[in-house]
Amino acid sequence: KATKAHPDDPTAHNDCGLCYARNGDMDDAITELTQAVTLRPHGKLYRNNLATVLVEQGRNEEALEHLAAAHGKSVAHYNLGVLLHQRGHDRQAAEQFAIALQINPKLEPARTWLARLNRQSAPAVGGPRTGAEMVASGPQAVSPGPQAAVRSQGAPAADQLGPFVVNGDPREVPRGVAVVNPT
Repeated sequence: KATKAHPDDPTAHNDCGLCYARNGDMDDAITELTQAVTLRPHGKLYRNNLATVLVEQGRNEEALEHLAAAHGKSVAHYNLGVLLHQRGHDRQAAEQFAIALQINPKLEPARTWLARLNRQSAPAVGGPRTGAEMVASGPQAVSPGPQAAVRSQGAPAADQLGPFVVNGDPREVPRGVAVVNPT
């Protein structure tokens, strides 16, 4: 095992964590990815990968902390929104996009996603809810859906928004997660 031969190498722990995640062993994935972050706390790639696995496990607040450490608050909420959308949690995703816009009103990708999710989930009676209404009402329980992302017609595909970007270098993350650093 590479991590035994190179216990102080964050790349070895990151790669090991990604292998565990791809095989569905999320506890070991989190352990290895956490070690990569511990060894290189400013490594955006490692925090992005850890956040992705944490969201997969429903540990959204922990994921948000890592995304914020890597990208700042507005981009962290935006990235969390994309991760949630990819898992079919559109109401929670919309809440994150709305928060990102409250922090940074110029974050256009968040505005685009929020508008499309609002159109997609407009209730039959009472009209569409605004992002502010979604945030004000607090988090809503979302029934777990299939692991594949749910996309409405006209919604931008995640790959149209771009991959995680680390120092200008797109990197792979588990399950092809596509999240941008729009700053």
